[in-house]
Amino acid sequence: MRIPREYPTLVFIIAITIIFFGKRNEGIILFLAFMVSEISNKIFKTSCKMLMKDKSFPILGKGTRPPVALFQLPQDGKMYKTAISSYGMPSGHSQIAVLFSTYIILRTYNNAALSLPNKLFIYGFMIFLAYYVMYSRVKEYWHTVQQTIVGGIIGAILGYFTYIIYEKYK
Repeated sequence: MRIPREYPTLVFIIAITIIFFGKRNEGIILFLAFMVSEISNKIFKTSCKMLMKDKSFPILGKGTRPPVALFQLPQDGKMYKTAISSYGMPSGHSQIAVLFSTYIILRTYNNAALSLPNKLFIYGFMIFLAYYVMYSRVKEYWHTVQQTIVGGIIGAILGYFTYIIYEKYK
């Protein structure tokens, strides 16, 4: 379960790598998209905390995180429980994962050089990655299902606009 926890760091590294070794504009656009995602997530969390507090709402559920999360230390491989004090709505990991997956799926869809089997593989892999990150956030009790879904929706919107900006400035 370490990959989902480190996923935001990995996509930042990918963006920086693209800046230096790939298409510079694309790397800069991705890096800025990830920064916008982080900032918007902080704004959403602050707004949700003020509006939702610790109440439960139909469909949205609770904005607060589950009371206990699990994490694993690489040294011994054991699972540990921890209390969480930060607010959970929306899930930032889900937001970044779906943003990146949406962007890559749109980028793949409009790439005429790729064959259909390659495109289908990329679609499946990116959907799997996004789902895996979202699933792990719920399984390890860092977020509720609703928090990951809301984070995913915001991420999909940001991913779409990231692709639109990329198409304009590539």
